[in-house]
Amino acid sequence: MKTLFLGAVLGSLLAAGAPVRAAVPITADIHDIHGPVVTNARRPNWWAVGAGTVLVAAAVGAGLWSRRTRRRLPAHVRALRALAHQRTLAGGDPRAFAIAVSETVRSYLEEAFAIHAPRRTTEELLADLVRDRSGPLAAHQYELTEFLRQCDLAKFAGAALSPSRMNAMLESAEALVRATVAPAPAAAPLTGVA
Repeated sequence: MKTLFLGAVLGSLLAAGAPVRAAVPITADIHDIHGPVVTNARRPNWWAVGAGTVLVAAAVGAGLWSRRTRRRLPAHVRALRALAHQRTLAGGDPRAFAIAVSETVRSYLEEAFAIHAPRRTTEELLADLVRDRSGPLAAHQYELTEFLRQCDLAKFAGAALSPSRMNAMLESAEALVRATVAPAPAAAPLTGVA
């Protein structure tokens, strides 16, 4: 239909004597390959790049300094700080509270006494404590056993813990950490050797 219409228009133009020119040159349908066209190319803002680099470097440095400072604190100090922070969880979800407190005590035991406590079950940990009667935790075996079993009841059995019971667990954990702190070695007396 289109072809007939175009043919009729072209025929009428030819009959009228109008000059007819091709709308598109014959060679216009084939083009050679050329490179990409750059539009509105902007140079980078070197001040912004420099400031961003300085900020990233400062953040990494602050993180490393913070981590190093934290590592210098004794294990019992970090554990007591974590337990004090977990007081805010008391009264909330018993399972989350028990997991947080148990992980804090287990991490403390691992760091302070080289016991792989966080990755072991309560029974495995207690079996090792029973075998090692001369270890530093032998005197606190009963308290540790009761604490870990209470945590396991809340974590795995879904036992409900009242806020007062949660506070009692926290106090038990803090007492255990304070009781197992190794005494600092005594400083050697200064001698007046010159």
